[in-house]
Amino acid sequence: TLASKEITFARNNWMCCESSALPVDPIVNPNQAVIDKLQEMANLYRNSNDKWRAYGYQKAISTLKKCHRPVTTYEEIRMLPGIGSRLAEKIVEIMETGSMIKLEEYQTDADIAVMDLFGKIWGIGPAQAKRWVDLGYRTLDDLRTKAKLTHNQMIGLKYYSEFLERIPRDEVTQIENVVREAAESIRPGLLIQTCGSYRRGKATCGDCDILITHRDGISHEHLLFPLVDKLKANGFLLDDLVYTDKHDEEPGISFCLWFIPIGSEAHPLSRNGFGRCPPTCHVYCPCGNMLDGNGCPICRCRPSNTCTGRHPNSFGRPPNSKTKIIY
Repeated sequence: TLASKEITFARNNWMCCESSALPVDPIVNPNQAVIDKLQEMANLYRNSNDKWRAYGYQKAISTLKKCHRPVTTYEEIRMLPGIGSRLAEKIVEIMETGSMIKLEEYQTDADIAVMDLFGKIWGIGPAQAKRWVDLGYRTLDDLRTKAKLTHNQMIGLKYYSEFLERIPRDEVTQIENVVREAAESIRPGLLIQTCGSYRRGKATCGDCDILITHRDGISHEHLLFPLVDKLKANGFLLDDLVYTDKHDEEPGISFCLWFIPIGSEAHPLSRNGFGRCPPTCHVYCPCGNMLDGNGCPICRCRPSNTCTGRHPNSFGRPPNSKTKIIY
């Protein structure tokens, strides 16, 4: 009917109704050359604290990644969702010349190039990168020898190259198996699932996100610390980025991220991330979710514009709002 067609058309115009799965593998994407240049520009904007331009470029990148055929004309580009006239002109420029004047200008700007370098360190945002540039630091060695670094910054700098590498899928499988064995030895009956790009079937992953929960919504609580201690004791977990028991005192603040470096003599595996949601976090959101340029969920249904969204990797809605989840 006409009404159903109108509803279908309306849904197709909402980003939150777009599937998070990418039907075209980035390796064989027909628009990969354009995507690469747009990503370079998005990274530069993000690292120079121009969040809205970075967000606009990231939306265009997501659209092109889902495109099954190469776009060849301005008109075709304008027909794609999330791409305006100015960005369409930039894409045409890339197709015709292989680059963008704006990108080349940014890349030749010394301060922006250094901010981009510093911005790739784990945990470093545009504001901190700019402070270092203003202090005269220009290289990673400058930071190592001159800057006063926090624990997290030292770890991010120590494993700078490793953080930028992708993890092979079979290596993520091995990581999951090690974590599964350790978790089940502490508390049998847990539900354990590696999520993110691994669950979507990608050949490589940026990190390893492991969801650990229990069907009763309770038995997985207070598992994080004994699990981490066990993984450290067996030599699997070597360095931590954020490790705090603050959530025991302040339930609204609770997040932990862990790191396993590549090339460890103690274990051949690479990296693994643990996070803990705030107690008020919900697994489902009725509007769905999309990601910003940093890979963070964005939702329009709350004033804060942040929520977990409807996650395809979840095991179901928590039985109450106080359910804690380790993922």
